[in-house]
Amino acid sequence: MYKMTQELVKYQIWSVTTRVIIVALGFLQGIIVIRILSPSEYGLIGIVLAVAGIVGVLEHFGLASGSIREISIAKTLSEGSKILFTSLLVRVAITLPLAVGLFLASGHISNNIYHHPEIAFPLKLFSLILLFQGGQDISAAFLSGLQKFKQLFLFQIANAIISLLIFVTLVKYKGFIGYFFAMLWMSLISILILTTINFKVAKNKFILPNRSEFLQIFKEIFSIGIAVYIIKILYVIWQKTGILIAGLYLLPKEIGYINFALFLGLKTTFITDAISGVNLPLMSKKYNEDVEAFKIEFMENFHKTFVLILFSCTTFIFYSKEIITLLIGTKYSLSFSLVPFFVFSFFLYSLVNLIGVSVILPALLLKEAIYYYLILCLASFLAIWFFLVMDFGPIGVAIGIFLGVILSFLLQNIIIYKKLRFSVFDTKVVMSSISLIPLLMVYLLTTNQIFKAIFFLGISYLYFSLIKKLGILDWKKIIRLKSIITKSDIKTIII
Repeated sequence: MYKMTQELVKYQIWSVTTRVIIVALGFLQGIIVIRILSPSEYGLIGIVLAVAGIVGVLEHFGLASGSIREISIAKTLSEGSKILFTSLLVRVAITLPLAVGLFLASGHISNNIYHHPEIAFPLKLFSLILLFQGGQDISAAFLSGLQKFKQLFLFQIANAIISLLIFVTLVKYKGFIGYFFAMLWMSLISILILTTINFKVAKNKFILPNRSEFLQIFKEIFSIGIAVYIIKILYVIWQKTGILIAGLYLLPKEIGYINFALFLGLKTTFITDAISGVNLPLMSKKYNEDVEAFKIEFMENFHKTFVLILFSCTTFIFYSKEIITLLIGTKYSLSFSLVPFFVFSFFLYSLVNLIGVSVILPALLLKEAIYYYLILCLASFLAIWFFLVMDFGPIGVAIGIFLGVILSFLLQNIIIYKKLRFSVFDTKVVMSSISLIPLLMVYLLTTNQIFKAIFFLGISYLYFSLIKKLGILDWKKIIRLKSIITKSDIKTIII
């Protein structure tokens, strides 16, 4: 059997480790901010971020993804710098009118659409934030394209630490509006740090492209990024649509509960996000070399990722009430019923994303990818709207998000089966999923902590025994993974 290469495992370990540190810092930042703000204030922040997120995603145009690929194959630093400047100029040309439009429309959005005048100024601030965030994405893409992962890793860690300090300080002393001043400061600081790093990496070899070079580079970047651009727009619409529609029907406090559940749900995607960044180039290469071997290797890797994320999400849901109460008290207790839907929604989406970058994109099924992302958005939009009109309240938003991602996941796997003649719904996936259903049943039926603890330990033992018997995880092999990471790898990151 074609085994997963050590190269893939090593890069996945480093990528996941980096993401764990960043997510941990981001989670701490989020929890502190949530403890400081009231549910109503957090709900208003959710509305602003949802509106600004929809406007902001329009600026991407797949430029970052296209830039990474083009810079990675550039023969010299000078050629790479021309790609950087081309991408930056295009990004500014796209972002500037969007930022001006958001600034001018902020009053109408706040007063006439959502009827919350207090979000007008934050929307104006976000129009400035958009300008800096655009440059930040492209500057980070320059480092990725040059494979300067050490510098990028250190920047991401430093950025997360600075963000924690700035957000906590400004939210504590300025409250609701301090959140958006913190975003503005972080955008400024990030772009300054990245610019400094890029100048150091490029060693003064920055060269502006001439007119013909600019047009040629733009054409190449755009041709690569357009499908990714459409998919990214659809994903952000799906992610934000619950709060955007809820803002028309529900109170700020209720939107705060939704935004909190969304915050927790998003944290479940960090493992697959990290793995996806590694899988795309490596799995693309394997697909071109040997399709059948590619299928075997993908499934072997997918099984390991699936069982670990499934167990993590189920465990979090099982103890979600206790964890939330411990971290922030009882002021978000009304979000308890929302959390399972959001956690499993983003668990399923993380699988959609992982399968997309590991199978769909390497097989160049870009049109098909757009189809299942359209289903993701349309199904959730219609379901959320229906449930809110029928007065289901916040739980209607959670159910609508969940239904959309289920349909998208099913369609994606139908496409894979039709086009590539294999399915991720094999015996190992089904059996490992069924084995954790008892945990969810106990979560719904009892709050007795002693019984829950004993039951959790018993089911956990049976679960890991099962996946070992299925050949998904071998603990002896996992322990031996330390041999894959060499001293030189560690020095590359630390020094």
